[in-house]
Amino acid sequence: MAEDARGKRQEDRRSWIPAPRLKHAGTSFAGMTLLAVALQFYCSDALAFQLCKQYAHDVKRFHNFYFGIDFPYEYSVAQLHKESLCRENILSSDGIGSEGVAQITFRIWKRELEREGIPEIKTISNHLRAQAYINKQCYEQAICKKLWVMYQIYNGGTLVNIEIKRAGSCDWAKAYKACKRRDIVFVPTQSVGTRKSRPACEINYEYSKEIFEIGRQYRSRESGVGSYEYW
Repeated sequence: MAEDARGKRQEDRRSWIPAPRLKHAGTSFAGMTLLAVALQFYCSDALAFQLCKQYAHDVKRFHNFYFGIDFPYEYSVAQLHKESLCRENILSSDGIGSEGVAQITFRIWKRELEREGIPEIKTISNHLRAQAYINKQCYEQAICKKLWVMYQIYNGGTLVNIEIKRAGSCDWAKAYKACKRRDIVFVPTQSVGTRKSRPACEINYEYSKEIFEIGRQYRSRESGVGSYEYW
């Protein structure tokens, strides 16, 4: 199974599920249950938007430090939304200790982050600085200097570079078509009671696409409009 730039296994984190339209909501227990679950996801997303906005200033500050002032930081705010719904004190169920709003595995990055002057990622300031630093390392590894490639390396490692070479193009759709990865098997947990799997290609390529879509919510007059291309 491929590991991502943080040393963790890919995970399927769907940040938003739209509430379905029910013709006769309330006419059955199943209908009410479905509506309640959908509303729970909707409310979680709305809360995440409020939480993520609180981090926007520091995300901008640290990404400007590593990338320059023209970096479109709203996508990295969206990355936090995608990774954790911007919840600070959470530990991933991946079994290797990915933590916090950016789901960073500190033990993998410990030496490199310490050399960078980031001795821990428990404090939100250090955590967001680490996110920006890791994103910069991913950007440097990307054979196509596109932000979609950077975010996919953060999520799924450098396999995307192989797919770009195979496709002979930096185009997202062509690289996706050239993707030949194994399925990711999810082990049952308290929240997911049954064993399931999803194509690793789908997970990784949806990651960059969802960050782009979510990023629109966080765009502001201070957003970068410079040399960084997403697609």
